[in-house]
Amino acid sequence: MGLGGALIWTAVFKNIKKQYPNKKIVYVYSQTFKSFLKGEKNGDFVIYENNKDLFLKLPFFIYRRVKFLFWDKVFFVVDTTKKEVSIHDKVEDGKIFYKSGKHMVDYLCEGLEIEVSTYHPTISLTKLELKDVNRKVHELSDEYEFICIEPNFKENFTVNKAWFWDRWQDLVDSINAHFAENNQSIKVVQIGAPKSKVLDGVIDLTNKGLSFRETSAILQKSKLFVGYMGGLVHLNKSVGGKSVVLISGFEPLELGSYQDDINIYKKQDCNNCGLLLTPCPIERKCMQDISVEEVFSSIIKNIKG
Repeated sequence: MGLGGALIWTAVFKNIKKQYPNKKIVYVYSQTFKSFLKGEKNGDFVIYENNKDLFLKLPFFIYRRVKFLFWDKVFFVVDTTKKEVSIHDKVEDGKIFYKSGKHMVDYLCEGLEIEVSTYHPTISLTKLELKDVNRKVHELSDEYEFICIEPNFKENFTVNKAWFWDRWQDLVDSINAHFAENNQSIKVVQIGAPKSKVLDGVIDLTNKGLSFRETSAILQKSKLFVGYMGGLVHLNKSVGGKSVVLISGFEPLELGSYQDDINIYKKQDCNNCGLLLTPCPIERKCMQDISVEEVFSSIIKNIKG
């Protein structure tokens, strides 16, 4: 599920601890014996570092041999290899068949027979991580406030979530002009993966060596985040932030969105297409229908403070 998916699991852990505060959560995941011997680590597990809700992570091939140790009164086993614990029905022929109608947290908790009391993920940075963030982004001083933006997307996952680069640039230009005209010392900060394509008129943090976890410290200080549905939206929510989210018809609106965010989603006859690497045959009309003016207006209306 990626880093965003791992964050969603932290929300599930919170719901488990709410219902069973004294149980220890054991997270069971899929990994081959060969990769385990090689010492290969799941990159998503960085999300769980310093997480006090999670007791233990076990690959399934080990768990099935020792599961008698995890008796019900002490442990709560989250077996992610089960079909019931999933947000999609299948992936085939370059298409992902997402479940629709509920949030991801609802589906995962339903599969575990857990009641949902929160949808918000959590992430806990160490003191060392916070120190490293301050060192890497010392230029983000108290002289100005900022909003965060991420215009890039994972092309190796799907090409059908993207808005258009010229519109992103027009958006940044409009934001900067508005702040200048109103004498507001608010900057636009671009966050995201290293070597990302960078917009003009932004403070670029994509090449500061910030980890995904460390980026949460930037989002926590940001007045707003603007980007696509995905990991950074969940990360922003984990620190109590608000987002303006551009959501493609590729995925169900309700699956990963939060009601307290500004979710811009244009309904089409082909919504929930699930097309992965096959380019949209109607040139992403769902994203074409999102105007710069609508996104700009949503940002200006919802800036904190």
